[in-house]
Amino acid sequence: MMDERLSGTPVRIIRAKVAQITSDYDIAINAGSNQGVTRNSLARLFRDVDIKDPDTNEHLGSVRYVRVMLKVSSVADKYSIARLHDPEAAPAWGAPPEKKRFTDDEFADEIDFVFINRGEACEIVVRTDGKEEPPF
Repeated sequence: MMDERLSGTPVRIIRAKVAQITSDYDIAINAGSNQGVTRNSLARLFRDVDIKDPDTNEHLGSVRYVRVMLKVSSVADKYSIARLHDPEAAPAWGAPPEKKRFTDDEFADEIDFVFINRGEACEIVVRTDGKEEPPF
Protein backbone atom coordinates (compact mmCIF):
# COMPACT_ATOMS: atom_id res chain seq x y z
CA MET A 1 0.00 0.00 0.00
CA MET A 2 1.12 3.49 -0.76
CA ASP A 3 -0.28 6.83 0.48
CA GLU A 4 -0.51 9.65 -2.02
CA ARG A 5 -2.49 12.75 -2.84
CA LEU A 6 -4.64 12.80 -5.96
CA SER A 7 -5.94 16.22 -7.00
CA GLY A 8 -5.44 17.33 -3.41
CA THR A 9 -7.38 14.35 -2.00
CA PRO A 10 -5.48 12.06 0.39
CA VAL A 11 -5.63 8.52 -0.98
CA ARG A 12 -4.11 5.09 -0.45
CA ILE A 13 -3.14 2.92 -3.40
CA ILE A 14 -3.80 -0.79 -2.88
CA ARG A 15 -2.24 -3.20 -5.36
CA ALA A 16 -4.42 -6.18 -6.24
CA LYS A 17 -5.40 -8.50 -9.09
CA VAL A 18 -8.52 -9.43 -11.01
CA ALA A 19 -9.83 -12.64 -9.43
CA GLN A 20 -12.54 -13.35 -11.99
CA ILE A 21 -15.38 -11.99 -14.09
CA THR A 22 -18.51 -12.50 -11.98
CA SER A 23 -21.09 -11.22 -14.49
CA ASP A 24 -21.26 -9.34 -17.78
CA TYR A 25 -20.84 -6.10 -15.85
CA ASP A 26 -18.90 -6.99 -12.68
CA ILE A 27 -15.47 -8.33 -11.77
CA ALA A 28 -14.07 -9.61 -8.48
CA ILE A 29 -10.77 -8.18 -7.22
CA ASN A 30 -8.67 -10.07 -4.67
CA ALA A 31 -8.60 -7.24 -2.11
CA GLY A 32 -11.36 -6.35 0.33
CA SER A 33 -12.02 -4.64 3.64
CA ASN A 34 -9.14 -6.56 5.27
CA GLN A 35 -6.80 -4.65 2.95
CA GLY A 36 -8.61 -1.30 3.39
CA VAL A 37 -10.86 -1.27 0.30
CA THR A 38 -14.09 0.70 0.73
CA ARG A 39 -17.27 1.03 -1.32
CA ASN A 40 -17.00 3.70 -4.06
CA SER A 41 -13.22 3.30 -4.29
CA LEU A 42 -11.91 3.39 -7.83
CA ALA A 43 -9.82 0.65 -9.41
CA ARG A 44 -7.59 1.05 -12.45
CA LEU A 45 -6.37 -1.53 -14.93
CA PHE A 46 -3.38 -0.49 -17.01
CA ARG A 47 -1.85 -1.07 -20.41
CA ASP A 48 1.91 -0.65 -20.70
CA VAL A 49 3.33 0.33 -24.06
CA ASP A 50 7.01 -0.32 -24.68
CA ILE A 51 8.85 2.38 -26.64
CA LYS A 52 11.59 1.11 -28.94
CA ASP A 53 14.06 2.94 -31.12
CA PRO A 54 13.08 2.32 -34.78
CA ASP A 55 16.69 2.06 -35.91
CA THR A 56 18.34 0.01 -33.17
CA ASN A 57 15.30 -1.66 -31.62
CA GLU A 58 16.73 -0.53 -28.25
CA HIS A 59 14.14 -0.37 -25.46
CA LEU A 60 13.80 3.34 -24.62
CA GLY A 61 11.24 3.00 -21.86
CA SER A 62 7.53 2.49 -21.47
CA VAL A 63 4.35 4.49 -21.04
CA ARG A 64 1.51 3.38 -18.75
CA TYR A 65 -2.06 4.17 -19.77
CA VAL A 66 -5.18 3.64 -17.70
CA ARG A 67 -7.06 1.05 -19.76
CA VAL A 68 -10.14 0.55 -17.61
CA MET A 69 -11.63 2.50 -14.70
CA LEU A 70 -13.80 0.56 -12.26
CA LYS A 71 -15.89 1.64 -9.28
CA VAL A 72 -16.12 -0.68 -6.28
CA SER A 73 -19.79 -1.47 -5.65
CA SER A 74 -19.48 -3.95 -2.77
CA VAL A 75 -16.76 -5.10 -0.42
CA ALA A 76 -16.26 -8.36 1.48
CA ASP A 77 -13.38 -9.20 3.82
CA LYS A 78 -11.10 -10.69 1.16
CA TYR A 79 -12.49 -9.41 -2.15
CA SER A 80 -14.34 -6.53 -3.81
CA ILE A 81 -16.80 -6.35 -6.68
CA ALA A 82 -16.25 -3.55 -9.19
CA ARG A 83 -18.09 -2.28 -12.24
CA LEU A 84 -16.99 -0.16 -15.22
CA HIS A 85 -16.75 3.53 -14.35
CA ASP A 86 -16.08 6.19 -16.96
CA PRO A 87 -18.17 9.34 -16.43
CA GLU A 88 -16.61 11.09 -19.43
CA ALA A 89 -17.15 8.35 -22.03
CA ALA A 90 -19.17 9.44 -25.00
CA PRO A 91 -21.60 6.98 -26.62
CA ALA A 92 -20.12 7.97 -30.00
CA TRP A 93 -17.06 5.86 -29.14
CA GLY A 94 -19.13 2.71 -28.92
CA ALA A 95 -21.51 1.48 -26.29
CA PRO A 96 -21.74 3.67 -23.17
CA PRO A 97 -19.68 2.23 -20.29
CA GLU A 98 -22.75 0.87 -18.50
CA LYS A 99 -23.61 -1.12 -21.64
CA LYS A 100 -20.16 -2.56 -22.24
CA ARG A 101 -19.62 -6.07 -20.93
CA PHE A 102 -16.58 -7.85 -19.56
CA THR A 103 -15.17 -10.82 -21.41
CA ASP A 104 -12.13 -13.06 -21.23
CA ASP A 105 -12.29 -13.61 -25.01
CA GLU A 106 -9.39 -11.56 -26.37
CA PHE A 107 -10.96 -11.57 -29.86
CA ALA A 108 -14.29 -10.03 -28.79
CA ASP A 109 -15.50 -6.79 -30.37
CA GLU A 110 -13.95 -3.82 -28.48
CA ILE A 111 -17.04 -1.65 -29.04
CA ASP A 112 -19.27 -3.88 -26.93
CA PHE A 113 -16.77 -5.71 -24.70
CA VAL A 114 -13.87 -4.97 -22.39
CA PHE A 115 -11.26 -7.72 -22.32
CA ILE A 116 -10.27 -8.68 -18.77
CA ASN A 117 -7.56 -11.19 -17.99
CA ARG A 118 -7.81 -13.19 -14.74
CA GLY A 119 -4.78 -12.30 -12.64
CA GLU A 120 -4.39 -8.91 -14.32
CA ALA A 121 -2.82 -6.36 -11.98
CA CYS A 122 -4.88 -3.42 -10.80
CA GLU A 123 -4.62 -0.54 -8.38
CA ILE A 124 -7.46 0.42 -6.06
CA VAL A 125 -7.56 4.09 -5.08
CA VAL A 126 -9.11 4.55 -1.62
CA ARG A 127 -9.83 7.92 0.00
CA THR A 128 -8.20 8.29 3.40
CA ASP A 129 -10.14 11.37 4.54
CA GLY A 130 -13.29 9.41 5.47
CA LYS A 131 -15.49 10.78 2.67
CA GLU A 132 -17.56 8.33 0.63
CA GLU A 133 -17.50 9.88 -2.85
CA PRO A 134 -14.98 8.55 -5.38
CA PRO A 135 -11.47 10.00 -5.06
CA PHE A 136 -11.60 11.63 -8.53
